[in-house]
Amino acid sequence: MSTRANYTDEEWNLLMGSPVMAGMGVSMSDFGVVSFAKEFTALVRAVMAAKEKYPQNELIQALVAEFEKKGNDDPPASEGKKTPDQLLGDLQRVANLVDAKAGADEARGFRTFLFELGESVANASGQGFLGFGEKVSAKERDYLQKLRTTLAV
Repeated sequence: MSTRANYTDEEWNLLMGSPVMAGMGVSMSDFGVVSFAKEFTALVRAVMAAKEKYPQNELIQALVAEFEKKGNDDPPASEGKKTPDQLLGDLQRVANLVDAKAGADEARGFRTFLFELGESVANASGQGFLGFGEKVSAKERDYLQKLRTTLAV
């Protein structure tokens, strides 16, 4: 089991940003103004729901506690605008980090959490007028497949 104490400040900041990275990569792959608002709300809800969904995963519990402490209206600061592929590169670093520092089950749970968060964002809005069409676009499906491969889930 790993907690905040197992990570440097830089590593912890990377982990704290990983839910936003997972969601933003999906959102950016097929961006729309209306869909972005719905997708951001889905991202915040998915992070908060992880507290109950993963009660035995100390890493997820520590991350959610930190999000709760900061407030869910303030996403972690970004290093500037990144492309979806650059976000995948950062998420690969996250996957490698948790694989190296967390137990196998905990790391797998964390990677699964990030992928499921991406799925939640993809399913938050649809295509078409005001987002009422097909829930997951072809571009989002393609990105989710890349995310699945990156996170090895």
